[in-house]
Amino acid sequence: MCGDTSTSEIEPIPESNEIFEDSSTAEQDSNIPPLPTVSFDIIEIYETKLGTELCSDATEIDSTTEECLRQYRDNLEFVFGYAEDLRIYMDNLNDYFANYPSMFTEEFRDLFAFVNEKFSTVPQNYGIVASKYQQRFGNSSPPSTTVSTTIPTSDNYLDYRDVKIFRASTISDQHIEILTKYIQFTEQLLFTDARVKRENLYPILVVQNF
Repeated sequence: MCGDTSTSEIEPIPESNEIFEDSSTAEQDSNIPPLPTVSFDIIEIYETKLGTELCSDATEIDSTTEECLRQYRDNLEFVFGYAEDLRIYMDNLNDYFANYPSMFTEEFRDLFAFVNEKFSTVPQNYGIVASKYQQRFGNSSPPSTTVSTTIPTSDNYLDYRDVKIFRASTISDQHIEILTKYIQFTEQLLFTDARVKRENLYPILVVQNF
């Protein structure tokens, strides 16, 4: 038949729909707030302080030199010092990704894996290394001309209290409250024992990650 219009099957509707979808996606992206940030790179700090800066045998804590073991201990303490700021940052990221899961990229997947698998071991390792240093070398340290040492004379154990809790982002406030009460109860039992020599005690490090 003359004038057959069968070649008019192709219509521009899909292109219009595609443009509409792209516009909608762009509008949604513009409404997403910026990611939480911190002023430090904890992975770089960890790899530097507990990697490149250390003696090659620093982790062999039973045989390494005093200087190397002391540096290992001090660097662990330095990295551990970021624990609270890191916890707040990770909590903020958890809240952010709960609302905007599309923003959870491989970069942040690696960060969460690092915190759970590597950084979470820092408090325990610090306690082990500090204890080993004390065991092998006592309280020896480089001489200082600016710092004087005063031996505490208080009988109140609260004056010696030094408890650090490294809390995973999945731990609830209620759980931490229960843990804190348990620590306080344990402290009372320990410090009221007349046999305890307070000046020989180490800081209490608590890792709560489950």
